[in-house]
This record gives sequence, structure tokens and C-alpha cells, in this order.
Amino acid sequence: MNGRADTGLLIVAHGSTVNPDSSAPTLAHAAEIRRRKVFADVESAFWKEEPSLRDAKLLFDPELIQEVYEVPNFISEG
Repeated sequence: MNGRADTGLLIVAHGSTVNPDSSAPTLAHAAEIRRRKVFADVESAFWKEEPSLRDAKLLFDPELIQEVYEVPNFISEG
């Protein structure tokens, strides 16, 4: 791994209740970062989809992840 073994990344995106494919770019982005092993864990959370922002801290194992960087990923015109 290139990064710290106890650090996670949370990618925060809007999501959509109308278009279920709107999360695909964010999920693909997370998968690529995960593949590169920069962080011990990489997850995504959405305002309008699951997993929701309110549950985001439950996505990381507290025994393994001590610090989480949260990064917004808003890709549409708005």
C-alpha cells in the first residue's frame, strides 16, 4: 500500500432518486482509488441514495480505520 494503513477515504456525492445510474461515476472513481491502494479503505456515500451520508461512519471498521478523509464529488452542472 502506498498510503497509511489506518486511513480511509469517503467520497461524498449527490446521487439521485430519479436516475439510479447517477452514482455510477462516483462508484467507478472509488473503485479506481481502491485499486491503487492509496488508502486502507475507500467508500462512497450519497445525499439521495444508499449508502446515505447519515450512515457513512458505519462504512469503516473502527478497529482498522483511525482517520477518514471526506471528499466531495459533484460532477453535474447545477
